[in-house]
Amino acid sequence: MQECTADWLQIFIREADSLLSRRWRLPQRQPRVDAVALAATAIEVESAASMRRHTAKAYRYLHRAVSQFYQRVRNMAVSAFATFVNDKAGLGTLRRVRGTQAKIEVCFWQQEAGALLLKGAFITELLDRGGVVHALCVVFSILGVLNRSSEAGALPTNGDFIACFTAHVALVSMKIRVHLKKRAASESDDGDAVDTTLDLSGGHRPQ
Repeated sequence: MQECTADWLQIFIREADSLLSRRWRLPQRQPRVDAVALAATAIEVESAASMRRHTAKAYRYLHRAVSQFYQRVRNMAVSAFATFVNDKAGLGTLRRVRGTQAKIEVCFWQQEAGALLLKGAFITELLDRGGVVHALCVVFSILGVLNRSSEAGALPTNGDFIACFTAHVALVSMKIRVHLKKRAASESDDGDAVDTTLDLSGGHRPQ
């Protein structure tokens, strides 16, 4: 970003960094408004849109888009962690993914997500930490780099170990933590519920 700015404005890298660090009056994306409310208050919304200008650092403004790659990492990590914890500890409930008939996902209830977050239990407790390691394995495997991120154990019975940077662990655990926080903060699961929710025994669990 610094190089592009410096090349475009024909300035030095240091000057480009200074410009990108400043606060600028830049247009902000308007919040979504209901169609009926928008029609009823068209004049007010148009006026507010024309007047709405906030100062923001150029770096932050240009980085506001969410990377699709990190979205994929989040989805893979959360799914792998939830599946592991559900299988080993019985936490979470199996249910159909909204709008599908065959896809199943694990959903944590509010109390379960809160318990996993308590004092960082999802990464400090042995079994839950195994879920984080499993999530790392799945992410590396899907990205095709598992062979470069694992080492053979000292004993044949120990299996392979994950060998990666602390930043990789931090990224995956952060995605899992954010998901758990959202589940713990949700007052109701009705918004994500589908017609049929399955428990581990194949029966039905009431919403």
